[in-house]
Amino acid sequence: PCLVEMNCRAHGGDGNWAPLARKLTGGKYCQIEATVDAYLEGEEFHKLPDVPPSPLKAHGLEVNLVSYSKGKVKSMPGFDVIKRLPSFVWLSPAASVGSEVTFTVDLITSPGCCVLMNDDPEILDKDLNFIRYLEEINGLFVYETKGESLARPTAATFGVGSGKKLHRRDLSLDRPGLMRIMSVDRPELRGGLMKRFTTVDASKEVVVVVDPYSTGCLVVQEIQSR
Repeated sequence: PCLVEMNCRAHGGDGNWAPLARKLTGGKYCQIEATVDAYLEGEEFHKLPDVPPSPLKAHGLEVNLVSYSKGKVKSMPGFDVIKRLPSFVWLSPAASVGSEVTFTVDLITSPGCCVLMNDDPEILDKDLNFIRYLEEINGLFVYETKGESLARPTAATFGVGSGKKLHRRDLSLDRPGLMRIMSVDRPELRGGLMKRFTTVDASKEVVVVVDPYSTGCLVVQEIQSR
């Protein structure tokens, strides 16, 4: 067994997963609103169900893209194709024209992610399979020079079926010198995050966000909107 991560916090990122999460619960709430309600709106928090609906109210997922090639990006035709899929909701490229793309071995080296959602699970699966096919044929990017490509993945690549696994999954933590950039190291982010939050009676209540990064940023944004 391999424990990748176990955490009860909400997903972070830039929050574009939140509309999907709300849709899955019937369009009313996700962990962001629930977290803020728990601290600021006790009555609203206790109105939330103890568990999410089962089955969920919609079909959707967040797809982390995989690059089986590397090189300097000349164009990104695959991303334009993804935007035309019936289930497409949102796309966040981690590469741009002129940037260098490398083989995906972990989350840090993923060339981007997208959110898919559809009322029909078969259409959702079809769109997901198409994205995976697009990755396998190296259709996401066109490179300025001939890109170096990995061999087409097989069942054995992922340890499925007979045969030995052909490669070891490399983790970013295995590489020296890689550190997570926290908000304390990003002074340009402090302007909006350092805003003092108060209620009518500021002498009695205050909201303190200890780590306004990732999940914390989303919680701060929700508090600012209230």
